[in-house]
Amino acid sequence: MMNDRIVLVGVDETNLERIMGKLAAIVEASSEEVAIDALAVDSEQAWLWLRQHYADICIVSTTAAGWKRLLDNIHLDCPWMCGIALVCGENEQGLSRPIGQLGARSLTNPVTLGDLPEAVRQARWQIAAARRHEANQLMLAHLSQHGSMLERWLEAVASVHAHVLPVIISDTLAMLEAWTERRFEPICELARAWTRFAAHELKKQGVEVPEAGAPPASAQPQPRVSAGLAPTDMKPQPRAPAEPLRPNAKPPLKREEARLLYRLQAVEWLEHAAGGMLAAAAQARLRAKNDPISEIKSYIESNYARQFTLGELAAHVAVSRGHMAKMFKAHTGMTIWAYCIATRMRAARELLLSTSLKSYEIALRVGYGNSIHFSRVFKKHHGMNPVDYRSKFTGKR
Repeated sequence: MMNDRIVLVGVDETNLERIMGKLAAIVEASSEEVAIDALAVDSEQAWLWLRQHYADICIVSTTAAGWKRLLDNIHLDCPWMCGIALVCGENEQGLSRPIGQLGARSLTNPVTLGDLPEAVRQARWQIAAARRHEANQLMLAHLSQHGSMLERWLEAVASVHAHVLPVIISDTLAMLEAWTERRFEPICELARAWTRFAAHELKKQGVEVPEAGAPPASAQPQPRVSAGLAPTDMKPQPRAPAEPLRPNAKPPLKREEARLLYRLQAVEWLEHAAGGMLAAAAQARLRAKNDPISEIKSYIESNYARQFTLGELAAHVAVSRGHMAKMFKAHTGMTIWAYCIATRMRAARELLLSTSLKSYEIALRVGYGNSIHFSRVFKKHHGMNPVDYRSKFTGKR
């Protein structure tokens, strides 16, 4: 996902070549887009530029007038950005302090040119971690109010109805954007968090979705470096270093353009993840068709802790309820509900012997909301109630 837009402030042509040489390894190692914009301006002009353009990391030369004020502004008003103070030229020799630890979106100490690659790596890690954390917090805050959207995903995937997913994805993006209150920086990580949760819920229905990797290369932005000076009338574009970076003159990224790019990446991720879910659901259906009894057992063992209906199970294995019940009884000698109860009682016995959970807590864990009913069923299966069973085999009550 996009977190590789770097802007350099107050850097002259000589130092620009040195900086880009230091950043070359980061550019080459990145599978994502890396773009570098260079501003030969003071901090006040740079701040005006940043209000209209997009950057994730702002590297400010300590030779730029007002560099501390610029970093303070970034810290206070740009929660998506990390600021780094860079000591260039003669001042490098007098800097003996080690690289600072990343605090709230900025380095506590200026860094030398030699330490810059590590500082940028730390900044990139911090940005990614902060966006993951924010996405998880947004999921926790809003998910309970949007169960209907999750149901739409689960129904479309479980039924392998690919034709309805474009509309669902569009509605999902609108929902996620509302969660972020129109901020676009967390939207890609939020899309990832959403599809992880949907995959987790599908697993409960017997659909094992492999962890989604990156979208196909055709959907990914290609690595590039842009080292144009902005505004363009301030200084001629610097000569590109011979090795290893070859800057091209693509223009800086406006904030509204960045919004569109982030939205596009979020949609591409949702489409990619949905494709993986559909493939997993199709495989589950194929397995159920080839071996429906094993698939019924697998579904029960994955879902015994919740209430489900025979209709849900029949839809999962793609057979009618009546045929499913007769087929299961003929192959196993027991009804589907009897198998479900036996599975619950086996799980309850293991919890009694291996944990200190109370009887009512175990009842909830194995699908019973009424602990008295649970105790009766347990006694019917094991000859004694849960408390006596634990006492007999563990010596504890």
